[in-house]
Amino acid sequence: QENYVGSSALEPQPVIWFDNFNKDKVAITQLELDRESQRLFCPLLANPASYIPDTVDLNADEEARNYWLDCFEKSIDKYVDAAMSSQADSETAPERAKQFKEKYIKRLHKLRQQPFAYGNLTVRSLLETIEHYMREFDFPDPYVFTKQSENEAALSQLQERLNYLDSLTPK
Repeated sequence: QENYVGSSALEPQPVIWFDNFNKDKVAITQLELDRESQRLFCPLLANPASYIPDTVDLNADEEARNYWLDCFEKSIDKYVDAAMSSQADSETAPERAKQFKEKYIKRLHKLRQQPFAYGNLTVRSLLETIEHYMREFDFPDPYVFTKQSENEAALSQLQERLNYLDSLTPK
């Protein structure tokens, strides 16, 4: 995987100070956008080598690019709200969420001007950037409470559903 950190198309990033576990300040100027784990192809694909998961190339399709960049920019406050809600007791959450928003909006604006600045632009890459920036600003899972309540609701109905499935007679 090619890494574009340090590319001449990238602007220098401001220093961000984070508290570490020892209460020391740690300066972070730039984080690399890499995947933590390798993604595997679906074993049912007839030809995995030719599979391209992205249906729209936002580098090539200006109309689609503008549509998706607008969508992500208009929805950024939903991500900010989720991030702050996930850490409602944190005094630093509002500031970190603000920094997340500013950095992501800046990235979107850069992509409007230079779609190739960070490699191939796709909807997936925009989503991965949100996830990466959430982690960067210490929001590892902003939807943790939503997931937890959905899981609890599903588990409360599981036994009844299993009983129903067991009662069905095969045709």
